[in-house]
Amino acid sequence: MGTSMHVVWSKKTPDQVVYETYAIVATEKDDSPRPAVKSRRHEVRIRSRTHAAEIAAEHGYELFGEGEAWESLPED
Repeated sequence: MGTSMHVVWSKKTPDQVVYETYAIVATEKDDSPRPAVKSRRHEVRIRSRTHAAEIAAEHGYELFGEGEAWESLPED
């Protein structure tokens, strides 16, 4: 399964837009594999929707362009 990328507001610099990634990974519990969500916040400033799409393409992420932070970004 792939990794999804979501554009969010930065917690360190509230007026900046950054991104988070989420992936479903297998974990072992009681000697049985179970799915778990692995998330990571990337404090990389996103300048535009095009910039977000470039980051997603470079890393093979599935970009989810939705939400208030996404809507605040210019196209280019």
